[in-house]
Amino acid sequence: MVEIDLGCLPLGDVPRRNDPLGEFHCIRSDPRYAGWHEPTLHWTWQKSNWRVGEDAGETEDRGQTTEDRRQTAEDRGRKTDGRKQTADGRRQRADAWRRFIEQLHESRYNNTLIVSDTRWRKVRCVEVGVLCPSVTQEVGVVLAYQTALDYKALVLDPGGIRFVSRRGEQFSVEGEMAGPFAKLVGKWVTLRATLERPKLTCWLGDESVFDINWDGGLDGRVGLLANCPARFRAIAVDGCPARPRFVVRASARSAQKRPEGRTTNKTPYPEMRLVQQITTPGFGTCRQMRFGDLTGNGRPDIVLAQRVPIEGGEGYSTVGCLTALTAEGEVLWQSGTPTPQTPLAGDLPFQVNDIDGDGRAEVVAVRGFEIQVLDGATGKLKLAAPTPERPVHHPLLKRSISYFGSPDGHEFPLVVADSIRFADLAGRGAARDLLLKDRYHHLWALTPDLKPLWSWVGNLGHFPFAADLDGDGRDEVLAGYHWLTANGRDLQNLHLGDHADAIFAGDIQGWGEPKAVRAGGDDGLIIAGLHGDLLAVHHGHVQRLSIAKFRRRAPGLQYAICTYWGAPGIVALLDSTGKIMWSGEFPVCGNTLQPVNWTGEDEELIYFSAHAEHGGLYNWEGEQVVPFPSDRHPELCSEVMDLFGTGRDNLIVWDPAQLWVYAPAGDAEPRYHPLRPPLHSWSNYMCYWSLPGEG
Repeated sequence: MVEIDLGCLPLGDVPRRNDPLGEFHCIRSDPRYAGWHEPTLHWTWQKSNWRVGEDAGETEDRGQTTEDRRQTAEDRGRKTDGRKQTADGRRQRADAWRRFIEQLHESRYNNTLIVSDTRWRKVRCVEVGVLCPSVTQEVGVVLAYQTALDYKALVLDPGGIRFVSRRGEQFSVEGEMAGPFAKLVGKWVTLRATLERPKLTCWLGDESVFDINWDGGLDGRVGLLANCPARFRAIAVDGCPARPRFVVRASARSAQKRPEGRTTNKTPYPEMRLVQQITTPGFGTCRQMRFGDLTGNGRPDIVLAQRVPIEGGEGYSTVGCLTALTAEGEVLWQSGTPTPQTPLAGDLPFQVNDIDGDGRAEVVAVRGFEIQVLDGATGKLKLAAPTPERPVHHPLLKRSISYFGSPDGHEFPLVVADSIRFADLAGRGAARDLLLKDRYHHLWALTPDLKPLWSWVGNLGHFPFAADLDGDGRDEVLAGYHWLTANGRDLQNLHLGDHADAIFAGDIQGWGEPKAVRAGGDDGLIIAGLHGDLLAVHHGHVQRLSIAKFRRRAPGLQYAICTYWGAPGIVALLDSTGKIMWSGEFPVCGNTLQPVNWTGEDEELIYFSAHAEHGGLYNWEGEQVVPFPSDRHPELCSEVMDLFGTGRDNLIVWDPAQLWVYAPAGDAEPRYHPLRPPLHSWSNYMCYWSLPGEG
């Protein structure tokens, strides 16, 4: 048995993030916890659920004192190591035994803590010591953990002791023994599962309570589960630590020496080559960046937006300082006063587009309660208009469609803009009409000269999608769960419980008609046509969505999705029919899943994040094939696009202080030129799509 070391953990609350920033920012966890992972997240939680504590010595069910168990641990260590133990080593093992981990609250959710990042194979036994003041809900040990939606657990609950399997939102009872075990309440007991195929035996202390016929294994990570207050200690595994699934990082110099890159399954991938470093002193931003040709040279320039608070209400932000740069880092202009920045859990309302049709791009931004059109080349104001008047906020809206903690803007007479995008509502042949929305409920369509066309109220999600789906020359608008005509008439309204986080629509799989594909949060991945057909793939809270040719030999296009609330960090690839090809949980959130044309061939890679160990590019099998170099690059924010017109994508990574750009090593001529989203409508909540064709 290998006992999980608790002695190295600092005392106090186990930190965790409980905010939306990880939806699209790569934020590192506390390094002191070395891979310990709380895979359950709910937006209503305000405090830490788990705490590391220490006791002075308590009696467990076997009658051993803490000193007895401490001596046993030392003896085991001597037998295992075969070496003389130092005083520091004995003290650390003693601390590990005195340490405990406790869950502090009653919870309606499956509150788990995965202990260390070790994946175990050939597992024969998993055990843990448990102390529970009152067994009001499930308490136990997690084993065979793959993701927060796929694991086994041996738990005590008010009805007895059970061995359960979780697949998605469903729990299956594999074996059980009725209780309750009142005599065990308030005492340390040991829960243990042992595997000797074809029999799995579950133990309570030294008593075997039931057996299960078990042909499978127990390989995976281990952890704790507690939906009521409980303490845990002496977590131990009889098995072999598995090798890490991630490849070794490349050095910064190796990309120059070996442009042929790594090889996985006999497929070569060019390594990353750093091609640009730009400092952004004072005017840098987090994930509030747009791209567009401001100078008329046919290549994208960069616009950075900083947020500033709106006075008169709490929790409102708007566009502050704007800075325009070339891709080489030359500052073109700056509008406003720079301020220090921290990540924002949302969009800022600004885009780059030729809104007036003069052949030159403008920067369109909402600052406070004013829509401004700035000359793209100089930053000078060309046109301005107030945001629409704030409509009466019907009380049923807020009760039926949650704001998830966001303010609704009722304090102000004019609308607090959340995001803007462009559409061709008049059939001009160019997307110059403006769609402006508040956080969740209201949408306005405006002409290029900022005059109102129509408005809509409903469950709008985060960012609308617009395209000509019926061939009449004008764009339809998909706003959340609504399918609207160019005139603002509702063609379809899906009455579902959550909201759309990302949207795409079109006939991308040979359906014979356009369908809408949505990342619908708790509603799943939703594919729906206009004639009542609906496919919902439930795989956690689906937060992000990308669509591309990720596997050359598979029919149609594939969907990459990522979860957040509830069970964050699960990435899955689905085939053209919505069947899951693979799914895995990754230790860092903020994976954008953008398609990457890295090789110039017709099989794109999947971008995760800029994390130095777990980020980079992955193939359709979920293998990390192009990691980032060990060069201390910024990790917080990322985008993917062909910034220099080479036909292959660049990886753009940044934080408020600096921006770095990577390119694939080598100079191979690309043969694949996919269609991509227009730069005039960019968002942290967009669907990243990449369609075969001449882009």
